[in-house]
Amino acid sequence: MALDTALRELAGAYGPGMRVALTLGDAVVQALRPPGEPTLATAIYRICEQGLLNSAIHGHATGCSIQVWFNSDHEFVLEMKDNGVGLPPKPVEPGMGFSVISAWVESLDGRWSLEPATVGMTLAATKASRGLLNGGNWETTR
Repeated sequence: MALDTALRELAGAYGPGMRVALTLGDAVVQALRPPGEPTLATAIYRICEQGLLNSAIHGHATGCSIQVWFNSDHEFVLEMKDNGVGLPPKPVEPGMGFSVISAWVESLDGRWSLEPATVGMTLAATKASRGLLNGGNWETTR
């Protein structure tokens, strides 16, 4: 199944309790269409799956946006923003969702962050696109 189709089905599973808006750049859709890059497509799906689950359960979000694109630095970017309650004031103990996201991103030598937003949270994962487009290595910047 193509990544765009799988993500639309995943997003639809959260309605009506949480509205999920999905925006995939055309270049990303084409680059990840089967046979494409199955490991990357699976990683994106699993990161979105965990991000949505955390938004719904821990953030009590009623809305979430997912955007996937190539930025001006030719990096592949996944960004999720929700309208939930955000992080608690005390430090957060990484749970299973964080572990799953970290494992997928690290297995591909990418980077990710979870930051408070004006409302809710923003999860961002980034990878150098030359690895995606040319079958090369992922860049790591931490």
